Amino acid sequence: MLHELLTGRPVRQWAGLSLPDLLAAIQAPPVLDRSLPRDLCAILDQALSFDPAYRYPTAAAFAEDLQRYRAGLPVAARGPGPWYVAGKWMVRHRWSLLVAASILVYSGFGLEAVLRSSRMADEQRQIAERQRELAVSAQQTAEASAAEARTAEAAANQQKRLAEDRFNDVRSLARSVLFEFEPAAAQLPGNTPVRKLMIEKSAVYLDRLERSIPDSDLALHAELAAAYLRLASVQGIPSTSNLGDPEGALASIEKGIRSRRLVFERKPDDAGARGLLADAMITRAMQLSTLQRTPQAQRELRAATRVLGTPNDEIGLNTLSRLHFARKDFAKFLAVAERLHRQFPAKDAYSRNVALGHKYLSSQQSAASERLGHARQAEAIDAARLAAQPENADRKLDLSFDLSMLATLSAESGDWRSAKDYFARTVAIRRELAAADPKNVRYQERLAAVLLYQGFAHLYLDDPRGADLLFGQARTALQAITDQISPPVAHDLNALLAMGNALAIGSCTALEEAVPVASSRVLRDLYGKLWTRRLAACRTP
Repeated sequence: MLHELLTGRPVRQWAGLSLPDLLAAIQAPPVLDRSLPRDLCAILDQALSFDPAYRYPTAAAFAEDLQRYRAGLPVAARGPGPWYVAGKWMVRHRWSLLVAASILVYSGFGLEAVLRSSRMADEQRQIAERQRELAVSAQQTAEASAAEARTAEAAANQQKRLAEDRFNDVRSLARSVLFEFEPAAAQLPGNTPVRKLMIEKSAVYLDRLERSIPDSDLALHAELAAAYLRLASVQGIPSTSNLGDPEGALASIEKGIRSRRLVFERKPDDAGARGLLADAMITRAMQLSTLQRTPQAQRELRAATRVLGTPNDEIGLNTLSRLHFARKDFAKFLAVAERLHRQFPAKDAYSRNVALGHKYLSSQQSAASERLGHARQAEAIDAARLAAQPENADRKLDLSFDLSMLATLSAESGDWRSAKDYFARTVAIRRELAAADPKNVRYQERLAAVLLYQGFAHLYLDDPRGADLLFGQARTALQAITDQISPPVAHDLNALLAMGNALAIGSCTALEEAVPVASSRVLRDLYGKLWTRRLAACRTP
């Protein structure tokens, strides 16, 4: 704003820039009009620097430097060079220096007159004249100081307005990046590097806002909490497409909870504030569970239950559904999700929750027909959601989970040909996602898993060569991400790979060599049972 006031043009031109060009323009040093006074150029250089360490630490420091420039004082942006400081002092006191010089000259003449004529009266007249001039000079200095004070106050007020505008600009930019640009970028192929850059910049902006806002600004704290939770979902919440940083996500969740708790403490009778705080606490509990911190997760769920109470509003009911989900009570989760979907049919989140409820119930029911019914309902819902937005990556991944579930149910019923076909459809979707975004850890991990499952389907159909090809592809995918996924998941997938390779080779020696890495969790499912049976046959005399 200062640059535009001084030169009549903005520092940078934004119109028509793509997002990468916009980020590059923000980081490039500004091109200033060097016809401006050097002090103003130095102030603008420091105020517009991309490096936060070089910029003025506060708006008050910026205002103080402008005030020093207006007062003719050395500005901090130029540094404390002795010649520069002396020059500024001489310019600032030029009238005083002129008066002092005049006094010295007149005093010399007065002394010469005294020596020439020995008349004390002339000396007294010179002294009186000097005192009068000093008095006039002092009066002028006082008037100039008062004018400078008024100018400085006006400049400080202007800088306060500029600082408020800058704060609102940062707030608006962080909100736009998280809730407009990033969700749009999430649907583009190969989006992970761009999303990572957006999230890193947004984290800086949000932390700056958090340090700046007072506790009394509840609206901004509510907005800040939503932004931090959105940031966490992109950083590393497993239920969404993320960048593989679960610890960073937990830290952002903590910041979101702080703001929501502050709002709730100021508005304890507000049902929305109550529901939002409980929702953030449930998110923290689920993230703690992801990080294998089960006792902490359980304590957090109990605390969230106490905060939530018995809700009737939309926010509270949605939070209640998430509480049931976190407790693995999927029947209650589905009931609340269906209620919300009936009330708000246009909201995709509630439609997705209905599909999610059916998906998890299909793994809980004891009757095969009930399990299959739930899985097919989930597939129908997610297929319709994807048809409405065919390029939506999250909806593709949701449908792939439905197909994988149908494959597992087919395998459990002994229909391995149908299982192989369902797994093949799942692989096709996840290959597309992983190829479009090779740095997305979740896509790579889910692709590796379904390649292993499809490989076991080929083994059950006596096709060890086809299985070996799939296991090789799974090995390649796993090698790139083993150190980026949770240790239990990495252990189970590598155990499946070792057992599958042994079965594809078919020798008793190979089966025995897989024993040290076999996972107890894997041994209980269909894939482990095939390896167990063949190993037992090798050991039978």
